Amino acid sequence: SAWAPHPDVKIYGEKRKLAQREDQTGANSNKKPRKQRTHKLSVGLAWDGENYSCAYDALFAILFATWSDRRAHFTRKLAKLNDFMTTLHMGFKEVCTGAVSFEQCRDSVRDMLYEQDPAAFPYGHTGTNITSLTKYMLEGKNNRDGDTHFGCTNCAYNGTHNTTSLLWDMRYAFRGSTQQWLHECQSVYDEGRCDHCQRGSIISSRKYTSAPPMIAINTEGLPVPIDATICLETDGEYVHTYNLCGIIYLGNFHFVARIIDKGQTVWFYDGASSEALKGKKEGKLSQTDPYTLIQCGTKKASLVVYVLDKSERMNSD
Repeated sequence: SAWAPHPDVKIYGEKRKLAQREDQTGANSNKKPRKQRTHKLSVGLAWDGENYSCAYDALFAILFATWSDRRAHFTRKLAKLNDFMTTLHMGFKEVCTGAVSFEQCRDSVRDMLYEQDPAAFPYGHTGTNITSLTKYMLEGKNNRDGDTHFGCTNCAYNGTHNTTSLLWDMRYAFRGSTQQWLHECQSVYDEGRCDHCQRGSIISSRKYTSAPPMIAINTEGLPVPIDATICLETDGEYVHTYNLCGIIYLGNFHFVARIIDKGQTVWFYDGASSEALKGKKEGKLSQTDPYTLIQCGTKKASLVVYVLDKSERMNSD
């Protein structure tokens, strides 16, 4: 069976189109409702071997799954992050109506990225850095969710800047899970040597006033156990729960992904493989050890993506 993000979604690939569902407008109301079929539709986003596209394929497949499972959340929050996400969001809708193929949707956003930064988003047989791609896609031009406070341990250099990106970089060999690392970033985080005095280290912390709609963690291929859920606090009043929705792996100069749908089913996706192009079911996330998610075959996790699930007020006591 192939991954089906939503029973009402139709996906049209470059070389394949799914037949239109039967018009049920005049259907007999006395007929018993059909049993809902699952896993009948597929992603079908094929890798471009002429202009290497695996980085785009892996990230956009995860974002498409998120949009399909959480349309209201995606439209209200993620689609308005920047012009790239707005275009991708519109493309998702056109893909589902058959107006464009998924490959055309991908390439329209890729063209925009190339115009913005040709060196970072080249064409031809040159790969794209997944961190650069995610940074551009998840940079909120009007995002005001929180601030990052920083200062040097040796000199007087310090300051505060607005946290506009939903991407977090894991810049050193952290020992712990993704939740533990996120907690550390909200307290004290070592950013590396200070460029001003060349002696001290830059220590920073992130504080949020509202919950970001998505959190992407650049794990740098480090063997960090990947938690199924992570929690983020804001203003000491609310705790926000995020669900794992995707992992991108790198190995042999090629990106692949694991997609976790809203039902917590894990799917393997590889746009260059006919077997995994439509999504290959692996099992339930609840039955998966966080350590096994670190690798996918010989490939190592490079990017972990979480989406906001719920927000609750913390107990006053």
